[in-house]
Parts: sequence; C-alpha cells; structure tokens
Amino acid sequence: MATFIQKVQLLRGLLTGNVVNTYPIFVTLDVTRRCNLQCIGCTYHSESAKKLQPRNSGMMDMTVDFVNRLCNELKTTKTRSIVIEGSGEPFLNPHIFDMISVIKAAGFQLTILTNGTLLDQNVIRRLVDAKVDTIKVSLWATSIEEYRLNYPGVNPTKNFKKTLDGLKLFSDIKAEQKSHFPVVWIHNPITLYNFRSINAMVDLAIKMKCNGLSFAPMFNFFRETLNLTFSVDENKLMYHSLVHAKKRLDACFMQHNIGNLLTRFKIGENVWEKLPCYIAWIHAKIRADGTVLPCCRCDLELGNLNLTSFQNFWNSSTIHAFRNKVATRKRLMTLDCDCRFCWHVPDNIRIHRVLKWLSPFQKKPQ
Repeated sequence: MATFIQKVQLLRGLLTGNVVNTYPIFVTLDVTRRCNLQCIGCTYHSESAKKLQPRNSGMMDMTVDFVNRLCNELKTTKTRSIVIEGSGEPFLNPHIFDMISVIKAAGFQLTILTNGTLLDQNVIRRLVDAKVDTIKVSLWATSIEEYRLNYPGVNPTKNFKKTLDGLKLFSDIKAEQKSHFPVVWIHNPITLYNFRSINAMVDLAIKMKCNGLSFAPMFNFFRETLNLTFSVDENKLMYHSLVHAKKRLDACFMQHNIGNLLTRFKIGENVWEKLPCYIAWIHAKIRADGTVLPCCRCDLELGNLNLTSFQNFWNSSTIHAFRNKVATRKRLMTLDCDCRFCWHVPDNIRIHRVLKWLSPFQKKPQ
C-alpha cells in the first residue's frame, strides 16, 4: 500500500506529464522460467502456449547477485513491496532462499506465488523463519478430477494431496511457532473445468485455515483456440457464485478479492475503452534475464536492467512513451498486452477516481 506522500507524488507526476516524482510502489520478480506443471491456462508452459505463442527464451534463473543489486537500488526509491511470481515455479530456482534473505534483509514486504507442489515441511519452516509476508498458493482444483483436467500430464492424486498437505502444514507450523507469518492465501484461477466449484473452494480455504482466498477467471490470448471461453450463461453463474462466496468469506472474516472481481465483471472485457492504464507509474515486472515489462499481462519489453540502473530505466524515454500511450482510452489492445481481465484494474480505478477531477490541470502528453 502506498504512503500518503507517495500518493501525492504520483498525482504530481501524472498531472505534469513526463515528470516522475515517485518510484514503483511494488515490483514483480520472475525469478525462474522453470516449472514442474503444465496448467491448462498457463501462457508459458501449457502445451497450447508452447505451440501458439512460444515466449520462453534467455536465462532460466534470476541470480542472487542481480536481486541484491536491484534491492540496493530499490531501497533508495522507497519501493515497499516485492512480489515473486511469473513464468515459472519460484521454488525451482536453486537460490530462492538466498533471494528471500536478501529481500527481507533489505526491508521489503515479500509476497510469493507458488503452485504449492514443493511446499514440504523443510520449505515451510524456512518460510516461517524468514518471516515472508504472504504466500499465495495457486490452486486450480477442489478435487482430484478437477486437478486432472486443469493440470494435464501429472499425477493428480499425488500433486493434489501434496498441495493440500502443504497448506495444512503452514497452519500447523505457524501455530507451533506462534507466528502470524506468512499470511497464506489460496489463489484460484477459474476455468470451464472448475467454475461450478467456487463455493467448494471457499470450503477448502476454510478447512485449510487459510487467511485469504482470491479468484481470477481464465482470460488469455488462446482461450478461444482451446474452446475454453465462458458462455453468457456460464458467466452469469460464475458471477452469482462469487456473490454468494463473498457473503460467506465476509461472514468468517477471511480476506478476498471478490469485491474487485465483481467490479471487473461490470466493466466488461473491453476495459481499455473505459479506463486509462496507470500501471507503469506504480509497478514494473522484471524477468529472469533483467528485461523489464509494464505488468504480468503485457509482454512489451521496455528495457533491461543488465544494461542500465533501475533509476535510469524508470525515467527513460521508452517507459515515458508507454505511459503516454496507455493514458487514454483511444488505444487498442495489441498482441503485447492482454487487458481483458487485467489484475490491476482496482489500482487504475483508485488513481483515476482522483485524477479525473484534476484533469483540467493536467498537462497533455506530447
């Protein structure tokens, strides 16, 4: 969450055009391209992704030296949070715990998104000891059969059990050590194979004593090719299931993202026609090879941190041009950006809610 000063500096920059008065509030690190699963909707490792849109190239793993240098730079920019997630499973990077130590020693809040299959007792104890702030376990299934459909090519019984055992271990070890960290969420991508199980996922999150539950309908470049597009009736059923799930989660005081998700449904898929994008003012995603992208739904390369410092990148002409391009509703979604179910809409709404009243004083992009 941004501080009051960061919010004021952000608005100053937006009003004056190309002048950036604050640095990203959070940064995403894609620490590895390796993965042990082929989730049906993954834009990197599913069989369909490999055939239709091969994206993986360059370095397999981010290095500890790179993370250390980046943290030293970001400490001077007042960036507060780092998120580890991306094209691979973070715990397949052989130096992941060295990176966690560097990030936490530098004072950042740390969130890690994992598929949960590598969360054994040793890993979980190290995460609790390191006081990682948040762990989000991506889980596409509430049953072995759903697991088989959403995770082709693996043993569904073995993997589903390993993930559930890991979630339970978090609760047990945190209680044993009297620790509140990490906060544990289940993150549930919704597909045609599991959208009828939204409330079953609520049951599972409660049973596993999780702290939070988030949902994200599967929207990506190749869903139409896979015949995984939701019909109008299926979208309605999903919407009403989420409304019911929200009531249940609110009643048991569990954190969730359903309020933002329902707002996203109301906006519709053509979000770029209705809302400017401000993500490149508050966030950057960094691949294992140092390439910088605006966000996790955009593959437009804006620079590389092996060639320049983060401060120089953040004020470069390339990222300024991107900020100006997406600051209006007149752009079209390109092959580089898939905005149809953007995760950052809540951030864009909060910024735009204030900025629209100040628009008469805003300097127009050149």
